[in-house]
Amino acid sequence: MTGNVAPVDLDEAKRIIRAAQERDVVLRVFGGLAIQMHCKDVQFCSRKHVDLDVVGLSRQSAQIVSIFEGMGYVRNQAIALSFGRGRMLFEKPESEDHIDVLLDRLIFEHTIDLRGRLGIEEFTISVSDLLLSKLSIARLNEKDFRDIFTLLKERPFGNQDLRGAVNVDYIVRLCSKRWGLCHDVLRALGECTRMLKSYELDSDSREHALRNLDVLRTSISSSKKTTHWKLRGVVGEHMPWRRDLDEPGTWTNAEDIPRRQE
Repeated sequence: MTGNVAPVDLDEAKRIIRAAQERDVVLRVFGGLAIQMHCKDVQFCSRKHVDLDVVGLSRQSAQIVSIFEGMGYVRNQAIALSFGRGRMLFEKPESEDHIDVLLDRLIFEHTIDLRGRLGIEEFTISVSDLLLSKLSIARLNEKDFRDIFTLLKERPFGNQDLRGAVNVDYIVRLCSKRWGLCHDVLRALGECTRMLKSYELDSDSREHALRNLDVLRTSISSSKKTTHWKLRGVVGEHMPWRRDLDEPGTWTNAEDIPRRQE
């Protein structure tokens, strides 16, 4: 959305999540707004967000519809027909406000399954999943770099799913199973290392971000890979390893091992 669209209201995002919690329905914010919710250096991370993106569970889709309708939103039926059970879009009549709801998974260039992981944070998906969703983007832009650096320089890194922290083991585990995801995450880490010098950061923040970049890169590179990863790695870039978001009709399971057509 462009033009004179009003920025997303952070309070509205929290109001929606709390309304869902009151009915034992799981909804969590993802994307740039979610990263801003974890940001301490507001001057560095703050920007206008014209979309509110949330993820919920498909088994609670009926309750999700009821919650949004009760808050004055109307479901966009065209999106429902196009995307089936994986996505819902809610809009407010006579307003530019709209909420994009994904169910169970973030499905972009790479898929991130969030079932069983939506209880880690109160309002957002886990910080680990926020970082992974950004690092798996094929073509990073300035906003993506800024979001990634926000998490790298401000969030603690460890090996558990704790609130406000990045679980390195979780990211490594996914990358050790999926060659395509691993390939793009390592590429993104390299780009971030090169781009970091372009951003005005104090020496401590820059050092902290560089250290966490190195921790991720080293941990992923040295991890034991699955047989599936190794087989897929033999083919490498000779076979598509991610979805092309510009050509939805060509989407395939980018993690498939090459097989003869039946």
